[in-house]
Amino acid sequence: MDNYILDGEPHALDKKTAYILQKIEDTSRENVHEMTVSFLRKYAEYLYQNDKEKVMEYLMKIFENMLDFDKTPKGTSLIYRPPHIASSLSQYGTLAFKFVRAKEDTLVDP
Repeated sequence: MDNYILDGEPHALDKKTAYILQKIEDTSRENVHEMTVSFLRKYAEYLYQNDKEKVMEYLMKIFENMLDFDKTPKGTSLIYRPPHIASSLSQYGTLAFKFVRAKEDTLVDP
């Protein structure tokens, strides 16, 4: 599947997984960290809406601590590719957060 949506919102990858993907123009460490925290917040909101549990603040604390120790929750992976990985002429990097979908989400299968 090459038609990924780079809008920073959750989208289905297949029947079991989903993703959040966005182009990164400013690849400074601070901006990448900001976007990472933003992705984790969107993931927590997704879980809150689809699992009907009050997990937003709790999950954010856990995720931020896991990032400090370079660990992500089971069933997730965080992938950052700076511009020079794709090509020496690339103008942007990418940040992706892959996760296992909730049992009853509203994402449209590809």
